[in-house]
Amino acid sequence: ESTAFACRNTLCDRLIPGLYVIPSANSCLTWYGVMFIRSGPYSGGVFRLTMEIPEDFPNSLPPKVFMDPGLYHPAVHPSTHELNVHDVFPRWSRTANRLWQVLEYTHSIFQQISIKFPLNKDAAELYETNKDEFNKKASECADKCAADTLSSVYHDISDAHFIRFSPFEESVHSSALAALLTSTRNTSMKEQAAAAPQRGDGRPLGLSWVQMGSIKPCSRPETSLGPQPRPVKHKPPSSSS
Repeated sequence: ESTAFACRNTLCDRLIPGLYVIPSANSCLTWYGVMFIRSGPYSGGVFRLTMEIPEDFPNSLPPKVFMDPGLYHPAVHPSTHELNVHDVFPRWSRTANRLWQVLEYTHSIFQQISIKFPLNKDAAELYETNKDEFNKKASECADKCAADTLSSVYHDISDAHFIRFSPFEESVHSSALAALLTSTRNTSMKEQAAAAPQRGDGRPLGLSWVQMGSIKPCSRPETSLGPQPRPVKHKPPSSSS
């Protein structure tokens, strides 16, 4: 599990667009993810994934990835919903392969559709013979999966780290939305990126509207987009026996 957790930290440096993942609260060998697709036939879709990492990882077979039950795609089995990972990673090398590569491949299947190793032969045949009809089904699939993210079924899952969505509520979300829109209008993304903290290789760490040491959205002042001092951590008082 320690290796899987270290791989999770590495993933934070990859910046895969529209992808959000978090390990299960119960095991670092199960990861939950959500992908927001912004282009291609599945544009507008919101797709869930679950990645199962073998117990003997990284001396093991590749991890398994299971997609949304409603996903219609040549690379996803229509019954088990498993993504074809093994034909892309036939052997798992602990020195050459990383979990972020599996997630990057998972994200890529929505723009770069391949029918070389199909698990859904009907979808592969339709893509090859009638792309217009395939694109129509892919668009319908994207709409359905996006709508299903609000399903009450997902709220019944007990794992504390499972990613859940709720409908927009004016009283809860309007202030956060207004703050984000105001910040975007007043400061260009280029200016924000230039002011953002930098990694060791010079790439930006990314932008945040959360004040350091706080969990409240949009608590960070617009004039303070650059690096902030880390809060001082005080040792708890020792208890007397």
